[in-house]
Amino acid sequence: MKPEAYRSLLDTEERHWWFRARRRIVMDVLEARLGPAAAGSPPRTLLDVGAGGGALSERLGRFGRIVAVESAPEAMQRLCQREGLAAVAGRLPSLPFRSGTFDLVTAFDVLEHIEDDVAAVCELARVLRHGGHFLGTVPAHPSLWSGHDEVHGHFRRYRPGELESRLEGAGFRVEFATPFQTLLLPAFVTQRWLSRLAAEPPAPPSRPPSPVNALLETVFAAERRWVGRGWRLPVGSSHLVYARFVSGT
Repeated sequence: MKPEAYRSLLDTEERHWWFRARRRIVMDVLEARLGPAAAGSPPRTLLDVGAGGGALSERLGRFGRIVAVESAPEAMQRLCQREGLAAVAGRLPSLPFRSGTFDLVTAFDVLEHIEDDVAAVCELARVLRHGGHFLGTVPAHPSLWSGHDEVHGHFRRYRPGELESRLEGAGFRVEFATPFQTLLLPAFVTQRWLSRLAAEPPAPPSRPPSPVNALLETVFAAERRWVGRGWRLPVGSSHLVYARFVSGT
């Protein structure tokens, strides 16, 4: 990812509508499928790979002890300022942890940044305990590729079933998968096509005016009502997969 785009992302992830709505959807999925640890049981160990500034990692602490992994020094500085999580420098496809360390691994819009995503998924499996959980999101549909993907250092947008195939090849059993960012898809497609026609490269991400930001968050986050209940949406610009690591059990 270009440095100016990454700095802008770090500056906006706490309040930008897209990040805020995605956090709400992710938290609802985990609440429904994982839930808080039972009283008296050992605390879960969680790993958030590609944690950025930690706005979502911090909230994942609800489900266990959280370790946040990042490779960028500016992101590490912000992670170290957050309470309740351990910040570790590292990146896929080679993580600095022993095999079978974690109960849950998350990777939110990370795998598209890794050239060898097959090796990356295998590494996620390696650090999970047998029976451990994975939750990840990726951008969907190569036809939506634009300068935005290039600025953000993407190697791909995922075809339907492509991430599931990667996970199953690494020993995961996919338990739930769905497109999302469905309600805003028409606006998303329009914006992508306009960006292709623009003569200038896309600007780094920034938060829109507060009323627009609040409206977009409300529309996007409404999808949590369906995704959190395990309903598969018909189409969307992003894709979410929840899986269990079962190889060898």
